[in-house]
Amino acid sequence: MSLSLSNQVSIAWLCFCRIGGCMMLVPGLASPRIPMRIRLLIAMMTSLACMPLAVPFVAPIVKNADQSRMFILLATELLFGFLLGMLCRIFFSALQFAMTAIGTLIGLSSPSSQSFESDDVSNALTEIVTATTVVLFFELNQHMEIIAILAGSYSTHPVVGNFDINASLEALLSVLSVATALAARLSSPFIIYSIFINFTLGLSNKIIPQMPVQFIGAPVLLGGGLILLYLLSTSLVSVYSNEFDSWLSNQ
Repeated sequence: MSLSLSNQVSIAWLCFCRIGGCMMLVPGLASPRIPMRIRLLIAMMTSLACMPLAVPFVAPIVKNADQSRMFILLATELLFGFLLGMLCRIFFSALQFAMTAIGTLIGLSSPSSQSFESDDVSNALTEIVTATTVVLFFELNQHMEIIAILAGSYSTHPVVGNFDINASLEALLSVLSVATALAARLSSPFIIYSIFINFTLGLSNKIIPQMPVQFIGAPVLLGGGLILLYLLSTSLVSVYSNEFDSWLSNQ
């Protein structure tokens, strides 16, 4: 299929909007620890690599599009990329929420530090698990699965210039429900542990009012919580990675 230079540039821009929009939010690649120029270069190179796969689906649309139509196409492609990146980010946010909750439940009130994945602050436990999952994200080639989804999305979600809000909201609600259940699964052992320890300490205080619960309870809660975390740390990361990988496989 012969295309003019302007059509080729238009197709490249459409690919960049969809892929670049996703990479602005996807875990790992959207980290502020990666310089902006490197992130921009990755998005541009990935867009050019996926462009030959998109040409058969995008070229007929671009040939018949005027300037106003092109503006609508660019906006909808950017929204679609944002949507896919947001869906991936929700899983990562669920993990961060679960780790923050676990740290609170076991009394690990460590000083806050700058987040590995954003400019926010979080505790040390969240950062350790976050860094581990980011390494696994690249080690398990989950970033390549996201790129494969983007490359194949032109056949399943063609460029039509019509952003389906209802389908997008359904996808967001579906991922939010899965991510919420995942966060509950990850933190449930520590919720049970925290309830048991606090109930035991409260009962002990009723039986022996002279016992200094504040001085005894905090070390017991923290020490037992760290032991439980040590025993379950591998399972926590494994459950998250498997759940995220399973979701990617179904896209």
